[in-house]
Amino acid sequence: MEIKIAEVLLTILIILLVGIICFILIEKSTKKKAFRNYSSLLEVGGRFIFVDGIRLFIREAGEGQMPLLMIHGFLSTSDNFKNNIFEISKSRKVIAVDLPGFGNSDKDVKIDYSRIHMAQLLVRMMNQLGYDCYDLLGHSLGGEIALWIAINYPVNTHSLILVDAAGYQSNSQRSLPPWLIENVFLSYPMQKYLLKMSVYNEQIWNSERFMKAYTYNTLIPGVTFRKFSSDNTNSTLGDAIKTLTMPTLIVWGQADKLIPVRNAERFHNEINNSNVVILPECGHLSFIEVAAQFNQVVTDFLR
Repeated sequence: MEIKIAEVLLTILIILLVGIICFILIEKSTKKKAFRNYSSLLEVGGRFIFVDGIRLFIREAGEGQMPLLMIHGFLSTSDNFKNNIFEISKSRKVIAVDLPGFGNSDKDVKIDYSRIHMAQLLVRMMNQLGYDCYDLLGHSLGGEIALWIAINYPVNTHSLILVDAAGYQSNSQRSLPPWLIENVFLSYPMQKYLLKMSVYNEQIWNSERFMKAYTYNTLIPGVTFRKFSSDNTNSTLGDAIKTLTMPTLIVWGQADKLIPVRNAERFHNEINNSNVVILPECGHLSFIEVAAQFNQVVTDFLR
């Protein structure tokens, strides 16, 4: 009886091992195909700038002395703001940046990926570009970084726009081994799942748009992703949020599953001089799901 149980367990183990190997091989093949088809499109529409020895990728459009700096969220890039940049830049200068670790920007494991350091880096980037005062728009992780800038550099912050922003919730700093991150967490099925969790209407993301976003994220080394997690300083803003006085717009998707809409009301209650707009029938990516409405809300606020 014991021998039969051992044989069954061994068979199950072999099946699991074969399944894991097949999954990894299929994922590697998918990554190669995605890179082959979309790598030539990743750097279109932007340029590189070196700040403190770190190479950052930025997209620029429009004219004006008071630019809007757009900061993307986790596992995202400035490319996701393309439709917003086009519309908003009709009335002002817009700069969107790929944060270190994402998109086309540097992903060196030696970079300090803490929120406060990324905030400092972006302030120095804007100074290098010739701007000492600007409007800030941050989505999700980018919203948390925008908060760090607004709190520590209020003179530089003309106004603040928080879009489904992080800042209150605390995430675990435990991280997976690099090989597991690259082959499982950043895999095609996992990114498909994260997309489903992020939107109210999955149909807004066509295959080409998803594959381009997937290709960007395949460029993130597992060791860098783990360093990003270990440098995590979220939920440490605390009462500093209550010190903000600049005009602030809070935009949230009513059906956001990742950062619940109740956070919008909390930001509104704790930030003086703030207004909140809740967009119905959209999730965490309101700037994509209801782009026209989102662009109008932001443009009206910035006038």
